[in-house]
Amino acid sequence: MTMVRPLWEYVRTQARLRPDALAVHGPAGPTRYATLVAEVEALATELLEQGLSPRDMVGLHFGFSHLHLLLILALDRLSIPSMSFAVGDPSQAPILDPRFRLTTVISGIGTPADVTGRWIRMTEPDRPRPGAIDADRLARLDSPPDALVRVAWSSGTAGGAKGVAFTRALQAERMIARRLLRGIGPRVRFFPGFPFSAVTTYNTLLTVLSAGGAIVLPSPAPNFIALANALGVTLTNAPPSMLATLIEGAGAAPSRLETIQVFEVAGAQLPSGLARRAFTALTPHLMLVYGATEAGRIAIADAALAIADPTAAGFVTPGVGLQIVDPSDRPLAAGTEGLVRIRGPQVATGYFEDPAATARNFRDGWFYPGDLGVLTADGLVHLTGRVEDMIRQDGALVSPLPIEAALRDVAGVGDVAVFALPEADGAVTVCAALVLAPGAAPAIVRADAAARLGDSVPQRLFVVERLPRNANGKVVRRELAEMARRERLT
Repeated sequence: MTMVRPLWEYVRTQARLRPDALAVHGPAGPTRYATLVAEVEALATELLEQGLSPRDMVGLHFGFSHLHLLLILALDRLSIPSMSFAVGDPSQAPILDPRFRLTTVISGIGTPADVTGRWIRMTEPDRPRPGAIDADRLARLDSPPDALVRVAWSSGTAGGAKGVAFTRALQAERMIARRLLRGIGPRVRFFPGFPFSAVTTYNTLLTVLSAGGAIVLPSPAPNFIALANALGVTLTNAPPSMLATLIEGAGAAPSRLETIQVFEVAGAQLPSGLARRAFTALTPHLMLVYGATEAGRIAIADAALAIADPTAAGFVTPGVGLQIVDPSDRPLAAGTEGLVRIRGPQVATGYFEDPAATARNFRDGWFYPGDLGVLTADGLVHLTGRVEDMIRQDGALVSPLPIEAALRDVAGVGDVAVFALPEADGAVTVCAALVLAPGAAPAIVRADAAARLGDSVPQRLFVVERLPRNANGKVVRRELAEMARRERLT
């Protein structure tokens, strides 16, 4: 049986081996490993003096900041479970639901009037000033393998956000698998494209630091490409929408990412046209990542696959069991479309304080992410839709994905999402929300879409400035239905 060691032992070992190596680079400058360890130990001491213990659940309300990273590490050091807010307004965050047992919020702002519980304000997010370290008290701490250290939030596109509990053992499984799969070591410099609340960033932060690599935090001055090239960023992650923003924001001839070795695209499927533009304009080192908060990394592949087939999600990663099953949970033959289910040591066993959601998505040792897909004989996963996104119209099921792929090829369409709009009489209207390129005329776009799609063209099209997305970059289709009721449809 493998001994589960706390994250802190890995980070402290790296500091002993390479005390002057870069650990974090943020707006306030570089932090070496010896300094990082001292800052975390001092902050952990301060949290103990504040009366926090493993009986607490602590919410962190910061963005991409040095202090946010230190708090994640310090709370982990103390085996005090933490969670990070995924929204800017903490009063609207689902983690304030009392069933999640949140006892304390640590934030850079004052206490909102409508929030109950303890609220600790900490300032200087980019260069906190550490106090004294109580080494004896810290040395007496215990960290059992089943200790709860983190609650990460699912995307929330289906039925609202759900928490996934990370024990020390599950955390270790994810870190080890991540290091082996991507070969993460001391030369890696990671720039997080997803927020700290996203499990893909949380897992990668811990993995990079445990391996002696460096974290590069966003800086308000230069753009990402300039920062990445200047500091030698080798690894980053982002949803397809952010990849599109990088290309479009840089103008007709964007600067290339010169030092990136892996640019992971996750959170949503990568459109063929966007993949082609990214390969040409930014970097050829694009990787598809199909994952879930509940299951970690499920499949990966070179993003060149998405150019030929945008349904390609990647090859099943080692240690992950993936099956395609029918509605009765019977495994289907290779090449047959059905429901995706997953199991393995990296997969959680249920949702935090949510038995109803656990019963829906976890059965007989398998996690059901709600995806429809196909598994080929050589282990390539194709995602063909989401169960909750399928539109039932006149007795038939309509998948948004092929319609969206066709609409993206219409001149003037920058982004698109297809969704169902229930009508007062019980009928369902297939709608498409379009983000148009500057100067594009809605009437011409509609005519071109009708010519391209024929009878499959959505019954209603409407134009939006941007698609509503969650912190993981996924389109929140239920918000589009609400918008469609308010907006004038074209």
